[in-house]
Amino acid sequence: MIAKQQLYDELINDPILVASDTVYQNFVDDKQFTSIGYLQEGSAGFKNSTVIDGFLYSSIKTADSLCKDLVSEIVLLDSLLVDNSSIILLEQRNDLIDDLNFYHQTLQNLINQNHIDSYYIRSGKQ
Repeated sequence: MIAKQQLYDELINDPILVASDTVYQNFVDDKQFTSIGYLQEGSAGFKNSTVIDGFLYSSIKTADSLCKDLVSEIVLLDSLLVDNSSIILLEQRNDLIDDLNFYHQTLQNLINQNHIDSYYIRSGKQ
């Protein structure tokens, strides 16, 4: 069973080899809708869905880090506002909240972009 699975994986990733011999074509056709074919398809989909390029990963980590820093600054301002409800502190807090909303939306967009990219990779769509 393992040898058949490995052969199927090799053939499915090498269409030229499959096209070179009807034995290979028949083997792939016979296994496509069996547990071997479904396992290969699921494994390929999982691999593609967990792949993320370095730039996107870095962008997500940066946006996440900025969100955490902004939350810390907002908490600090909140503690200052307990004793001093100055309009300047309130304006700074509101500006930080606006920034936080912006970076949070950026983070969501980056995550959604990864889901979209993964969908297109898995489905083979351009």
